[in-house]
Amino acid sequence: MEEEKVILVDENDIPIGLMPKMEAHQKALLHRAFSVFIMNEKGEMMLQRRALHKYHSPGLWTNTCCSHQRENETNIEAGKRRLLEEMGFTTDLTDVISFIYKAPFDNGLTEYEYDHVLLGFYEDAPHINLNEVADWKWETPENVKQDIALHPLPIDRKSTPSSTPRATRRSPPCVPAAPSQPISRCSWWPPMTVSCRRPSRHSTMPRRPTCRW
Repeated sequence: MEEEKVILVDENDIPIGLMPKMEAHQKALLHRAFSVFIMNEKGEMMLQRRALHKYHSPGLWTNTCCSHQRENETNIEAGKRRLLEEMGFTTDLTDVISFIYKAPFDNGLTEYEYDHVLLGFYEDAPHINLNEVADWKWETPENVKQDIALHPLPIDRKSTPSSTPRATRRSPPCVPAAPSQPISRCSWWPPMTVSCRRPSRHSTMPRRPTCRW
């Protein structure tokens, strides 16, 4: 089977080529990606725990799902595809914001992505794909933030990319896999630099609970 390819882009999200996914991460080249956040009517966020055999960040909790767009695939099409593949359901998604981040890993790989954040709503339990997801839960943003405050991420400034982005921030929300396993980093978002980009082309958000991060 041919290795999945990612879309290489410039800092304006203009495609400049294709490259096998692993090679792009080995060479730390900027490529297009997306992150799906699913909420319910209670204002809770659906989290997944990454499968234990993942090549990076195995067993850690993260947002509902993430991946890379394929050639000629829109952000929404890609998000719906991966949501079905990992979590076993689909729902309407809104492209709400995008940003660039760069995050090196201990295994020599680097995530350098132009990431599109996709928001959707769902009320039922997912049907997780155990090849991709070890577990799932609903969690309130407040509890996620409290857990991060109790188990802050140690920042190794030597591992922070030397580029000068517009902004720097700590990891996005995540929670420990068990009470005895405090959070040390959020799935594939370890210490990193982040540059916020353009707002989404969508001018309105769905009339759903508002979450403050």
